[in-house]
Amino acid sequence: MELQGVDPFVDGVREMVARRLVAGRPPIWTVARGLAMSVRTLQRRLAEKGWSYSELVDDVRGVMARRRVAHPRVPFGEVASDLGFAEQASFTRAFRRWTGLTPREYRRRRGLAATSPSLGQPLPARAAE
Repeated sequence: MELQGVDPFVDGVREMVARRLVAGRPPIWTVARGLAMSVRTLQRRLAEKGWSYSELVDDVRGVMARRRVAHPRVPFGEVASDLGFAEQASFTRAFRRWTGLTPREYRRRRGLAATSPSLGQPLPARAAE
């Protein structure tokens, strides 16, 4: 999975969060323990890089959601479950917040752009992608 940016510490936290999402939103203490540091140290180090733990988890979910939804054969309910959402409706609301589109609209636009260049360019990639 490619969630890397430019900071090795943040990249490591992002990867750890991504691996734990299937079980639901990973509690900060599990990630801190996996990095062999206290919760407070993890919070402080993330803050030094301009992140809160909640913002980072939300960003990782958004990046992963856009990638998974872009694949036409993956059901939306499966994506929602894999990203730790209890309900598909919650996932749809979050996806709309991340992209401005529902998962169905996003997939349709990505599909049109990928198969018919004359119909427009692919949706712009987010900085975190």
